Amino acid sequence: MTSLFQRMQYALTGTTAGRRFQEQMDVATIAMLTYLKGLYDENPSVVTPEDKEALFNQAVEAMESKKFEEHKSIAQEEITKQVQIMFDAVVKGNQIVQQKPNVFSITEETTSAKHYKSIEEYVQDRIGFSLKVGESSIPDAGRGLFLQGSALAGTVVALYPGTVFLSEHYRKKYFDVVSNNPYARARFDGAIINAKDEAIPHANHFALAQLVNHPPSGTLPNVLPMAFDFPNLEPFTNEEFAKYIPNKYIEQPSLLAMGNQLKSSCKGLALVALYDIHDEELMLNYRYNPSLPYPSWYTPVDKEADEKMWS
Repeated sequence: MTSLFQRMQYALTGTTAGRRFQEQMDVATIAMLTYLKGLYDENPSVVTPEDKEALFNQAVEAMESKKFEEHKSIAQEEITKQVQIMFDAVVKGNQIVQQKPNVFSITEETTSAKHYKSIEEYVQDRIGFSLKVGESSIPDAGRGLFLQGSALAGTVVALYPGTVFLSEHYRKKYFDVVSNNPYARARFDGAIINAKDEAIPHANHFALAQLVNHPPSGTLPNVLPMAFDFPNLEPFTNEEFAKYIPNKYIEQPSLLAMGNQLKSSCKGLALVALYDIHDEELMLNYRYNPSLPYPSWYTPVDKEADEKMWS
């Protein structure tokens, strides 16, 4: 049974017991998948199905005895490692693309360096995949976001850009901005990120998650969202990294709202691969409230789970 104190916490953060349970399930899944991705990175020679299954079992065993806050901490730590690699690729990729090849230099460094024509070409060579905006494979859906290359399960594949509205702010004077807004994505803690006016392409190549569509009937999602807080630590506080953080607050949060997250520079949202993805369109379960009318194009992935989450 939910305690009075828990109900008070849910009310303050804009969530419910059902949403809290779904958050725990999602965080446990992402903790296991990102931990598994870390094991793959540490064991690059693993290729056989048997070896992969052994790593999978190792990840499950490592996570199954841990509690929610531990799962949350592990997921944050593993996602931070990946996002740092992504940012480093964006920083260096943009520097290289903007440079003109020096055909007169005979130094080993410049003659051996590969010239890249685009940031997409560089990041795909560097981390194994890049993102492309194109016509969705879903009829009449407009644009979609495609992963080019390969990403293992547990890989952060995209970031959700935009302005962050905390409940202490949007409940008072920004409710009209975040309500009935298809580009407003909510975190389980009540923070809402509005990507409506974000530029495409974005300065950060990976900050295009607002273009990910809901899967059509008979299709499962291949990514799962995870609340991610950009650390208020190096290298994210360095100028070359900070300018690529795709989120900012509409108003600075109060100390009460930040709580124990004073080490966070800003709240964000990452999309994590649910399974190995190769050259395909990214799909995210929007989890619309089943008590409200669905759009004509929307088919719930798991209506029973949605009902529990929104109850």
